[in-house]
Amino acid sequence: MTTALQHHIDADDLPGAIVAATEAVRRGPTDKTARYRLAELFCANGELERADAQLAILLNQAPELQRRISLTRHLIRAEAARQDWYRAGRPPDLLREPSDAIRLHLEAGVKWREGDKAGAASLYAQAETARAPKAGPGFDDFRDLDDATGGLLELLTMDGRYLWVDLADMAGLDFVPARQLLDLIWREVRLTLDDGTTGTLYMPAIYAAIAPDTPAFRLGRATDWQEQAGLVLGKGQRCFLLGDQAKPVLDLTSLHFTPTGG
Repeated sequence: MTTALQHHIDADDLPGAIVAATEAVRRGPTDKTARYRLAELFCANGELERADAQLAILLNQAPELQRRISLTRHLIRAEAARQDWYRAGRPPDLLREPSDAIRLHLEAGVKWREGDKAGAASLYAQAETARAPKAGPGFDDFRDLDDATGGLLELLTMDGRYLWVDLADMAGLDFVPARQLLDLIWREVRLTLDDGTTGTLYMPAIYAAIAPDTPAFRLGRATDWQEQAGLVLGKGQRCFLLGDQAKPVLDLTSLHFTPTGG
């Protein structure tokens, strides 16, 4: 990454970074690194279609990068499906039959989009009551601090799907250290379910119910909380409640949970 481009990113200047990256591609249209960096910046800025267009060009230029490009394009597709849930009500995929808590979250999301915020808040409260605390070594509960996703995990799959997983089904989460810009918005995680099933997925690090409206929020460098209809909703970097401590998702490393009844 060039010094100028890094300066823009360090300063939370996404528009400036995109201008600089676009100019780098204009000067070197076959520069694979420059074009991939531009696609990353478009992803971070929420411009998913523009990111995908750059990756389509890059795939033609560098077929040897197919695996990396394909993964990124699938994550773009999964993120678009996630946005469709919040904007248009397209439901997420589920790994198992929906629990009572998941079902209540789905119903609440529908009411929220219909404008019935009081009805949605009531259903979210019921979902919180329905879920059991998720404890582990050193903590007595784990949940998202955003009430709209409190007892579940939002996840993106490597084949382009948007998933919800009930925290009750979790046995462990092992996060991969961030290595590139995209890791600030889609956090790679090794998930273990209570039946021993494991898989690599990606956790959206940026809340979507309230759209991030500044580069600091889009890059996960800030979190803000808004109260609406008695609900606490997040903007910017996702945060979890670990016991009585707030933990940003980008700070998490490894979590293991006590088996139900254990």
